[in-house]
This record gives sequence, C-alpha cells and structure tokens, in this order.
Amino acid sequence: MKKCVQCGQTLSDDNRFCHKCGGSAFEEATGAGSYQQPAYQQPVYRPPYQEQPNAGNREPATIGDYIVFFLLQLIPIFNIVYTIIVAVGSPSRKISMTNLARAVLILWAIGLALGIVLSVIGAFSMFSLIGNHKYYY
Repeated sequence: MKKCVQCGQTLSDDNRFCHKCGGSAFEEATGAGSYQQPAYQQPVYRPPYQEQPNAGNREPATIGDYIVFFLLQLIPIFNIVYTIIVAVGSPSRKISMTNLARAVLILWAIGLALGIVLSVIGAFSMFSLIGNHKYYY
C-alpha cells in the first residue's frame, strides 16, 4: 500500500494519483516532494501606457475671468473675434472659459437661425397681406 505524498491518504498499489487531493502517489527522485501543477490563473490584462493628451488648463475660471469675458462681449465686432479665439482655445487657456465661449457661439448660431426663419416668415406674411389688399385711386 502506498500513501499520498500530499495528504497521507492510503492508496492501492495500482493508483498513480490520490483520489482525495489529486496529488502524486510517488515521491520524486530529487526528494523535493511531488510535482504539483500550479493552479490556473487568468492572465492580468494591462493596457499599454498611453500618455494623456494635454486637455488644457484644468483650473476653474475665476469670477474675474467671467467678468472680463462678458465685458468684452459689449464691444461690437470684437466680441465675435474674441469669442472665436477663446472657443478655439490654447493649451494655456482655462478649459472652463473655452467651454463657455463654445456655448456662447452655439447660442449665437441658434439665435441667428431663429432670426432668419422668423424674418422669412414675417416677410411672407407681409407680402401676402399687401397682395390681397386692393387699392382704389
């Protein structure tokens, strides 16, 4: 009768492995004990390191930044140029000011589109009123 090298379970002579723990019934010639296959571990996936893109200055804008931005909006023509420059942004410009300028440009575009649509509707309604009215001389 043999004994399991790992758990000491009694085995019959024809068994090569223990039916209790799965260990080998034979001791290796090196005397280091039986060979035990390491437990399976799923490999850990580590994505390659990627440097984060420069997303601009992450500091929040101060109240002074907002006051200057809105005061410069009062200057005709310059306000459009200044807003576009701030919206395009640069790495040194604060990201919150860039987002504010983009929002202002979007609101201007919506206002312009609504103004055009309402002007066209108003013009057609005026022409229809003038066209249906008969003048007597």
